[in-house]
Amino acid sequence: MANTVRLIANAGVLIRFQGVSILIDVLHTQRTKKFSTPDYTLLRKVVTGREEFAKIDFLLVTHDHIDHNDDATLQQYIERHPETTVVTPTKASGQAVHTLAQDSQEFQFGKVSIKCRRLAHSGEKYQSFVNYGYLIEINGKTMLFLGDSMEDRQGIDALVAGAHINIAFLNFPLVTLSRGRKLVNEVIRPDEIVVFHLPFEQDDKEGYLNATRRTLEREKNNLPSCVMLYREDQTEEI
Repeated sequence: MANTVRLIANAGVLIRFQGVSILIDVLHTQRTKKFSTPDYTLLRKVVTGREEFAKIDFLLVTHDHIDHNDDATLQQYIERHPETTVVTPTKASGQAVHTLAQDSQEFQFGKVSIKCRRLAHSGEKYQSFVNYGYLIEINGKTMLFLGDSMEDRQGIDALVAGAHINIAFLNFPLVTLSRGRKLVNEVIRPDEIVVFHLPFEQDDKEGYLNATRRTLEREKNNLPSCVMLYREDQTEEI
């Protein structure tokens, strides 16, 4: 079975990796000025568990910004899918919900380990927002998610802790900005990068897509292999 990532919208993805299915930051419903919102029909399939979303092992939330999560939709999902293990720093309740309240927590679910660490959200005005990064290991393979963190080098270093990162799912400024690339190459050091938190083409009012494309072309010899996620319902092998 191939390992794949399917874009829902923004930094919301469905991952199928080593036989495990994981949703991250997919349940957001409010439109924003710069980024995209999940298609309503697709989101209803996620929430009701239809088609590809019929069996989800884990649902993770990095933080409670409106372009990553909607509390009411999350709770609706939890009530419909008590079989899904949920890890979140947000308000949610359910038998399989693990609410993050410490700076660092670790969970072991069979062959899946999830290391969680609170990381400073990028941008001075967002420092008060609770944001978590996740290091997920499945059968010895690792995936890294940082939420909306970029400047918290110390926290990211503690989350990675010398682990070999097979795939890093990174917001686009971590590759378009020189300080982001420095963090990637000195701290994260992944084999492969999935670049996301990008708008769909029709929503790209700020030129983020072209800026990311130009950077990836210019820096292709200075970065690991990269794939951009920006097309609606885009699926890539990872």
